[in-house]
Amino acid sequence: MFRGLFMGGAFALAFLTSAVDFAFANASVTATDGVITIPWGAWLAAVLDWASAIVIAVIAWALRRLPAGIHAIIRQLRAEQLLGRAVDYGINAVKGATRGKKLDIVTTHAVIETAAEYAVANAPVLVGRLGADTLRAKILARIEADESVTAADVGAGVPPPQSAYRASL
Repeated sequence: MFRGLFMGGAFALAFLTSAVDFAFANASVTATDGVITIPWGAWLAAVLDWASAIVIAVIAWALRRLPAGIHAIIRQLRAEQLLGRAVDYGINAVKGATRGKKLDIVTTHAVIETAAEYAVANAPVLVGRLGADTLRAKILARIEADESVTAADVGAGVPPPQSAYRASL
């Protein structure tokens, strides 16, 4: 483990020194009318470009050994974020839909369809794991629909619970 860290540090140092060399080579100190101009911003920008690439590589390397439970939590957080943004988009895109206002059946159906289209366009793999019925049901759960609106009315069939899946196996 320490050998890997040492090698990573050596590569980072090599990249950093080449970035500094690159920065100094491309932006040189100038003297005009007795005023010396040092392009420290250009130097810093060049170094930060290289440093950000190194930091991203180190983070990617560190994340490769996360336990499966952490991956499941991250996947769940991504799904929640996607659904929240999809609902926000659906409410903003449909005329007559307002957050905090109960939606009638026509508006609810339009919001669900628009939110589902947003989700499919932005995370098709994640939506593929959920399935169409589950996606519509989760979107319906996040909007305020009128009391007369049912899941069947808007095509958001509620999927069976996990225990039913296990019993059928």
